[in-house]
Order: sequence, then C-alpha cells, then structure tokens
Amino acid sequence: MDFGLSENASNIDIFTLNNANNQHAGEITFQEYETLIENQHFRNELMLNQSGLIDATTEITTTLPSTSTETQTQQQQHKFKTKSSQLNSSNLDEYIEDFDDTSQWNDFDIETLNFDKFLKDHQINNLNQSEIENEGVQDSSKKPIKRKKEENEDPVELKAKRRRNRVLPIEIQGLMGEANLAYARGDTNKAIDACLEVIKYAPKASEPFQLLALLYSEMGQNDKALRVGLIAAQLNKDPDEWIQLIQQAVMEGDVDLILFCYNNAIQCDPKNTQLHLERVKLLHEKKDMRRLVLAKLMLLKYVDIEKDYDVYETYFDQLMNELNSGDNSDRNKKIYILKNDLKKFGLNCKTERLIMLINLMIEQKSFKESIMIIFSHCQIRVKNKNQESCSDIPISTCTFSQFESFQCLNDYIFEVPSTCHNYIKTQFIVCLINLDYDSEEYLIEEILKNDIATCSSELFLLANTYYAKKDWSKAKKFFLLLLTNVAEYLVQLEVWLKYGNCCSYLEEIEEAINAYRNAVNLDRSNCEAALSLVNILKKNALLYEEASNVIENTLNTKKSQSLNTDILNLMINECLIQYEQKNYVKFIVNSRNLIFGNFSYVLEQDNITQLLRTDSRAQRAFIFHQILDENDFDITFNYNKLNYHIQNSIFDVYLKLCKTLVHLKRHNELLIYSVGATVLPMVYERMDWNKSINFTCLIACILKRDGNNAFNILKDFILEFKNSNKLWSYVGIVIGLCPSLSQQKFFIRLGAKYMDHLPLCMINAHFAIMSGTYRYALVEYMNCFKQNPFDPFINLIIAITYCHISCQKYNTKRHLLVSQSLVFLRRYIKFRGICQETYYNIARIMHQLSLFDLAAYYYRKCLDVSCTFPQQKEIYDLTRYAAYNLISIYKLSGSHELARQTMKEYLSF
Repeated sequence: MDFGLSENASNIDIFTLNNANNQHAGEITFQEYETLIENQHFRNELMLNQSGLIDATTEITTTLPSTSTETQTQQQQHKFKTKSSQLNSSNLDEYIEDFDDTSQWNDFDIETLNFDKFLKDHQINNLNQSEIENEGVQDSSKKPIKRKKEENEDPVELKAKRRRNRVLPIEIQGLMGEANLAYARGDTNKAIDACLEVIKYAPKASEPFQLLALLYSEMGQNDKALRVGLIAAQLNKDPDEWIQLIQQAVMEGDVDLILFCYNNAIQCDPKNTQLHLERVKLLHEKKDMRRLVLAKLMLLKYVDIEKDYDVYETYFDQLMNELNSGDNSDRNKKIYILKNDLKKFGLNCKTERLIMLINLMIEQKSFKESIMIIFSHCQIRVKNKNQESCSDIPISTCTFSQFESFQCLNDYIFEVPSTCHNYIKTQFIVCLINLDYDSEEYLIEEILKNDIATCSSELFLLANTYYAKKDWSKAKKFFLLLLTNVAEYLVQLEVWLKYGNCCSYLEEIEEAINAYRNAVNLDRSNCEAALSLVNILKKNALLYEEASNVIENTLNTKKSQSLNTDILNLMINECLIQYEQKNYVKFIVNSRNLIFGNFSYVLEQDNITQLLRTDSRAQRAFIFHQILDENDFDITFNYNKLNYHIQNSIFDVYLKLCKTLVHLKRHNELLIYSVGATVLPMVYERMDWNKSINFTCLIACILKRDGNNAFNILKDFILEFKNSNKLWSYVGIVIGLCPSLSQQKFFIRLGAKYMDHLPLCMINAHFAIMSGTYRYALVEYMNCFKQNPFDPFINLIIAITYCHISCQKYNTKRHLLVSQSLVFLRRYIKFRGICQETYYNIARIMHQLSLFDLAAYYYRKCLDVSCTFPQQKEIYDLTRYAAYNLISIYKLSGSHELARQTMKEYLSF
C-alpha cells in the first residue's frame, strides 16, 4: 500500500499525513502509528502522559522517538530531587502545586504496557492531519522544545478549544454510531474496524477507545481492555473511568499501575477525600515514605474540613509529628501545612498552630510576612506618630504591598489589643526588632506589666532576639530578669552562657566569670561552657590555675567520647596555658597528644629512621600508609575537615613545642616530633606547614650534629631558595658538620646548571681547596671575583689560593705566584680596613710563606688592636690565637724568653 511516505520513512520523526479529503487509501502498521503519536505530541495525552500530564493542546512537546524506561525514570527522579533541593520559602507554594503533577512521583511507565501486542494486527490509514496540529518534520537529534503560549491567549478559550478537539466532528459521529450499532448487534469485528476508522480521523476522541475497551473486555481480552481503557481515561479526564481502571488494575496485581490510576483520578477530582485516603493507604503499604508525605500534603490541601474534620485533624497531627522528627529540610513543608490550616480556618485557627507558624517563619527570617499574619488575626492598628491628630490605619485590611510602601516603620506606632495572646504579641515585637524598629519599648512595657513568672517564655524570646541582634545591654537585662525571678531558668545552661557572653562583651568581667562558673557547675561535660570560662580566665594571669583545672575536669568527662572540635579546642587551650605557665613537662606531653593523638606509634624510632631516609613527600606518604596498614589503623577523625582557625592553633602549639624542646636541649625528641609531623594528614596538604616542619627537622639534625640527614633535608631547600643568603649560611654549617664526596658532586651538578651563581661557585671552590685541587679552586674563585671584585673575602681567599699554589713542590713560578698573592692581599686590606682580623690574616699568610719576621710583626699588630665586637669577645676575639702563633715563632727562633713573656701576658688567667 502507498502511505504517501518515502522509503526512508523510518528516519522521519513526524509523518506528513494526508487530510480527511485525501483520496489515497492505505494502511499503516502499529509501529508507524506509535511513532506518529510520539512525534505529533499525542503520546503524553493519549498514552498516560508520562512526562507530566500536560494537555497536548496547551503545550506541545517534541520528544525523542526512543526513550528507555530506565532513562525516563532517572529523569523523573532527578527532576524531583532538583525541585526538592531548590525548595525554599519563596517558591514553597509553587512547589506544593507541583504535587498535583503526578509525573514526578510515578513508578509506572508506559513502556511496561507493551502496546505492540495491542495494535500490531490492526491497520489504520490516513490519519486526519487537521487534528494533529503538525508542526513540520523535526530532526530527531534536536532537544525537546515546547510551544509557548501567546501573551494574549485566553485560558477560557483555550479550554473550550481543547474540549472541541475532543468532541467527535459531525461527519464522524455517524461512523461512531455505526460502531455502536455493530456492538449492539453483536458484530464485534465490524465494531472494532469502525472504532479504528474513527481513531484515524479523530485520534483525540475518547469514545472509540472506550468502546474498544468494552469490546475487548467482553471478548475476555482483559489485558488489551486495560490498555485501551487507560488511553480512553487519559483522553476523557473522567475520574469515574480511572476508578474503574483501579478495580481492573487490582485484579492485575500491579501496584505501580494502581498508584498511577489513583494519581490520575485525584488529578481529575482533587476534592475526592476517599481517593486521597486510599492512595495514602497504598503508599503506606508500599513503604514509600517520600511519596507518602506528598500524598498526605495533598490530602490536607483538598480535604473539606466541614465534612471530614476528623480526617483533617488526624492527618494534620500525624504529618506534623513525622516532620518534627525530621531535619530542618522539612521546615518548609511544616510552614505549608500551617499556612494551609490558617487558610482553611481563618480567624478560628488554633492559637498554638498560629504561634508555631510564626515561629517557623521567624526562623526563616520572613519578618514582614509574619507581621501581616499577626495583623490579620489580631486586629492590630497603626498610627502615624508624626501627625498631631493621628489617623488610624487598619492594617488588618491592608495588603502586603501597602505595608511595604510604608517608608519607615519608625514613623508609626502600633496598638495591640488586649485580646491578643501575649506570646503572639511578643512575636510581633520580635519581627519589629528584626526590621530595625527602634520604638518597641512601649510594647515591651505592656508585657512587663504581667507577672514575670507567667510571661517567662515571652521574655526569653525577647532576650534571644536582642542577643541575635548583638544588643548586649538589652539582652543582658532580660536574661537577668529571668535568672532573678524564674527558678527554672537558674538550671538552664543556655541562659547562663548567653548571660555570661553579654557580660563579657560589655567588659563586665567579674559578672561574666560568675555566669560561666555557674554554667560549668551545671554541666561539667559541656565544652562550650568550659571554653567560655577558660577564655575569660586567661585574661587574668592569676587565674591560669583555675582555667587549667576547668579544662582538666571537662576533658576527664570526655575520655570515653570520640574526638571532636570542642575537645580539640579544650586541648589547645590546655597546652597554651601550660606553655604560659612554663610547665614544660606537662606541655610536652599534652602537645604530643594533641598533635599526634592516635598516630603516636609513628614516633617509634624505627619509623622515624625510615622516614628520614626518604627524599620526597610522596615516599614519606607511602611509608606512612605502610605503617597504618601494619598497625591496622582506621582513621575515625578527619583533621583536614577542621576549620582553619583550629588547624592554625594546632600548628601554633607545634611551633611552641619545637621552641620548648630547643630551649630544654632535648634535640632527639625535637627530631622525632619534627619528622613525625611531616606525614600527618592535616600537615600534608599545607605546603607552607610542610616547609616549616622540614626546617625544624633541619635544625634538629644540625643540633644533633647529624650532617648526612641534615644535608638530605637541605637539598630541597637549596633547589627552591637558592637565592637566599641565610640558606647558604645553613649550607656552610651542614657541610662543616660532615663534608662528603656526595655533597661535592651535588654542588658540581648544580653549579653546571647555574654557572654564574655566586654561592655555588664559592662552595665548589671551597670543595676544590679541601681536596687539594687549587687550580680548579682558583678558576671558581676568579669567577666569583668577576661578579663581585670589591668583596674583601673573595680577595682574601684568592690570595690564600695563590699562596697554596706557590707552596706546591713542582712549581717553577713561585715568586710570580707570591707576588699575585700579595696583590690580592693588598686589595683585601683596602676593602676590609685595618682591624684585628686583617692583621691576623696577613700574619697567617706570611707564616705560611715562612716569612717569620713579617708574620711576627703582624701578629704583634694584631695583639695591639682591640676586638671589633667587644660585646661578643668570647666569639670574635683573636688575641689568644695570635699570641699562640707568635709564641710558636719565638720558640722556633730560640727566643724562649720572649715566648714566656708573651704567654704570661696574653694566655695567663
């Protein structure tokens, strides 16, 4: 048969159909018919509307021709989760309205019905193109698009048009009548053919599908009857049809299909309380708690309180109890329920529910909306205080936008009737305070006229409001009223803590200390109370002992608990107090527990030795994980998730620990703690801390005179900070501890990479002198001389090098070399100036050249000059060295009397 389609019709998303007057006669298969429905936007309307039950005449959506059940289900779940995650007070009502959209919480999918079995043997030709609202052929690769409503589109006309589209045209009503007559005569096949012919011209009409469902039911083909019935019910939007389908679905035993039918029946008749109750029961049996809450919300939304008051109250209490046991994410649902209750009962709403609603809205900082609710239920009036004759403005009749139009709240005064509940009046004051209203005292005075014991909850609410606004003086006033007049607040830890904080901010130290002491006495295990007391006691050095005792007592109550932020804060304060008290023994023990905690076994000597041998952070991390595996250690507390303030405090304690160990000369412990700290998880991710800890490792190795390990640590610093003069000073110290061939090779390789680097050239020259290769040393020194010819040390060391070369055995130009040495020695004297150091170095060179008379002359000059640094004489004074060398020359020349006289003068004590 010719359908008017090309050979590549399978690749076309939307068929080009002939209209009713087309003369082509033909048939199409069910697969082609199903594709037609998909691409002409009828599948959502005809086949259970899995994508949101949107009427095809209102919003036309182009869908991809093949979407798996699993993908659709995932998209629905993602849609629901996205809406839930974006829920807030501003879009709450819109979100609740979406509960009516059953697509976001249906498990039933059209693919499970397998319509191929239903229509694969039926042939339909020439579908009516005028009924399809064809938008043209679309590329299947394009994303779904929606037809937007026109701006001037009338919803009433749209609904009327939708109804017209679903009513059989006059010319087709006769064909439908033939189908009914055939059914009445018992001619089933003819009736089915007639129904399919009607579907060809009016695919949106429900009558042929209803008759087909009836025919299949009488034929005993219940499966087909159910499928066609679902199409008919979706087209007709009749709740009675959905109820009949529920009965058939119950016989099938498909729970998802039953729930789907309930959802659509409720969408057609949302005020049918019985349908809501049955759906709630079904979801309860299914144990689908998320959708059960939504079903109960819809029940409360649509139930008629005049007819089903008991049902409403039962499910209201039940749902509120369920939401109260949840987390803060359920707050918006509670607000919706209470707003719905307020809407249903109006002025007859229960006071406790109104109070609960306003409390929730205050928590969400919806102060203006809270005020409007209070206005409308308490008949509060407002006056303009700037006018001599104040005219009353009945806010109860005022809209929210009118209230917002008030330029300044402080220009008005509010009159609250005596019939208003005291707590609601206090909530009203709280909203005004949060809106920066500064004339609330006259309203508070009305509350204070009552007995304080009877209005304690109101005063506590006001105190907390001022506390949140950081108005410490007013907050303190109300907390003090509660503590002095209401006995039950004397045993409330929160009240004492907040009262103490107010006193602390107001610099009333004694009152704050007493308040915190009372809080600690109420609960010695409360870390917040202990920390507050400790922080204020630390301001007075005389109270360190009490602060230390408070921390110790609190930590003793926490021994059985796992580590948390509060305990860490207490441990940090304990260490800092002991450090200030110079109680170093306890400080070291407690600091070790704070920094290493459960990682203490890392500090064993074997583990430290392994870590010292590594050359990189990655190798240390690998060894650390090996240590963890060997000890079957499970990290239960993640230090990396601590806030920066606590992490910095812990690292500050570590630095104080290192300083203390250096002061006590416990160098071995310093090395152990420093190396152990390099692999702590908290430290590993902080590069600045890693460098500081590696530097403490370097200092520990230097103090232990462990040159090899010190140089291994120093290599990383050299590569990163090669231009730091202080670093090269440490390099000189480390090389002096234990010079080795490996060090020389390292600096030679580095010098080849940075040929003009002055410290590297100098160190390589020093290594060459130490190994006796003076000519190589001279080359490096001359390179340094080119870079800085006015440096006295470079001139001196070149002079010494020439002196050493001239003293070699097989040298033929000894006099020339000595002359060159004297030239650089002269430059040294010029740039260094006359001082004890200059004379001593000249004398040493002359002594080396065996010019004893000149050497003795300069040694005596050195003895005649005082030390350049008199305050550090024990370090820099060269008198004893010069005297000893001079005595050696005297002895060598046989002048023992001069030697004895020099010794008596300069070396006697």
